[in-house]
Amino acid sequence: MTYALKILIHAFRMIFGNPSDTVKAVFPGLCIVYGAGLTLYLFAPDAVGLLINSPTDPLVDQNRADGPLPPSLSAALTTLVAILAMVVGFVVTIVIWHRYVLLSDEPASTLPPSTSIARYIGITILLGLIGGLVLLPILAFLSAIVVAAGENASAPAFASTMAAAILGWALTRYSLPLPAAAIGQKMRFTESWQQTAPYSASILWLTIGLYVLNQIIGEIVQVVTPDVVFLQGVVALTVNVLTGLISASVLTTLYGITVQGRALPD
Repeated sequence: MTYALKILIHAFRMIFGNPSDTVKAVFPGLCIVYGAGLTLYLFAPDAVGLLINSPTDPLVDQNRADGPLPPSLSAALTTLVAILAMVVGFVVTIVIWHRYVLLSDEPASTLPPSTSIARYIGITILLGLIGGLVLLPILAFLSAIVVAAGENASAPAFASTMAAAILGWALTRYSLPLPAAAIGQKMRFTESWQQTAPYSASILWLTIGLYVLNQIIGEIVQVVTPDVVFLQGVVALTVNVLTGLISASVLTTLYGITVQGRALPD
């Protein structure tokens, strides 16, 4: 648990130790993410309200007697293109961050090669498929626990937390090919599993810590964000970028330790 905490603290220091350097490093990706979000807000505002379940906004009038207007073809296409651009922007941001940390000669604000972005997306899709295969037996086992618990109200919450922790642990163990792809290296999923074996317990604590942190951040955001679509959209994008960078920093740290032989600073 102590080593997991050291990894998490190191990941936070990488991002928040010098925020201006972090923003400068991933600036091209941020431009894509926020540019796509602004495009969505300006040209398909109803879609923004639906995506973030927001009440009212000057551009999103949900108080019409007949409800929100059905989206036009142009609005639907704009929404699709903007969402795809945001996804690509998030990937670009994460790939840039991996490269900035792991490659000592990589200057800030440098767009990564298209091959690194494409391989990163492909590996992410494969990890999603692996996650689905891993999740099926977990859900079957935990469903049996919930049924056996009967009227115990805490059983579903416990089961969902356990499912998230086990799935996160397994996916993290398999995820080292992601930072490898970002810096132009190849790595098999089996190699990742073997390389992370000595840190298995620490990775489990890490995934539990990240899960709890995400839940806390989500609750805080719901409380403090005003009921305005534009502000909610900005907050949602910012939170997603930050949580993505935290997870990427954890993976980057694990890759540095297990593959590059780096040591955690005291």
